[in-house]
Amino acid sequence: MPATPDISTLTETFEREIMMNAQYTLQPRQAFPASIDPAWAAEDNRPNLFAIMGTFIALSALMVILRIYVRVRIIKMFGPDDWVMVAALVRNSMIQRLPTV
Repeated sequence: MPATPDISTLTETFEREIMMNAQYTLQPRQAFPASIDPAWAAEDNRPNLFAIMGTFIALSALMVILRIYVRVRIIKMFGPDDWVMVAALVRNSMIQRLPTV
């Protein structure tokens, strides 16, 4: 049966392991700067966001219009799933425009 190490040996080994792994521990969070740069605070990304939202609304509207065209003119069958697509387009268009009001 192996000898049981005494508590001081275990403590020293544990402390050595902690010191070796100290570089991998999490560092405390840095505080935010005391002052904010006015130029950074004045930046406005709204035009870019509006352009992106408008692009995606236009793309989704184009896809729904093409789907309606195919279902009405070519297949001659406009079903409940198509009504859901139209309702979803209207709803999403209104929701995307709400933050701009």
